[in-house]
Amino acid sequence: MDIVKNNKIIARYMGGKFSGESRFSIEPQDVLLPKFGVCRWDTVDVGEGKTLQYHKSWDWLIPVIDKITSDDTYPKYRDHSSSIVDDGGIDINTKFISNTYNQVIYFIHWYNEQLTLSGVEQASEFEKDLFKLINKYCSDGLKKPDLVKKMEWVLGNCKMS
Repeated sequence: MDIVKNNKIIARYMGGKFSGESRFSIEPQDVLLPKFGVCRWDTVDVGEGKTLQYHKSWDWLIPVIDKITSDDTYPKYRDHSSSIVDDGGIDINTKFISNTYNQVIYFIHWYNEQLTLSGVEQASEFEKDLFKLINKYCSDGLKKPDLVKKMEWVLGNCKMS
């Protein structure tokens, strides 16, 4: 398992902005995280500055688990990952953070695969949020013609520059 690569995957899932994606100028080896500020993603070595700590700190990992379990796709993931032994989902193993960390990585890979299958892997955060919102309303019974009418009405009433 490549900790540096997996920490970068988690940082992206958590809304991290990498060089060229942020309004602020950051170094190529840095990521700007909403909660932790600018951190290095390319190393986990001590003495290299502030680095990503998802693999060894509950303070870093628990917010990821909170985001995962509050995501609309989490119930589908629980169904996907369930077995005879457990009911699926992410098990928090307080004795071995690495076990929980690996489950988080597995979820994010599954989540990204779902986005790829639905065609939104390259979408912006706005597009991903809109996609989730539309899917939720459609799963609740909203039909495409009604959705189009509602979107046309909203766009017609928005003040856009």
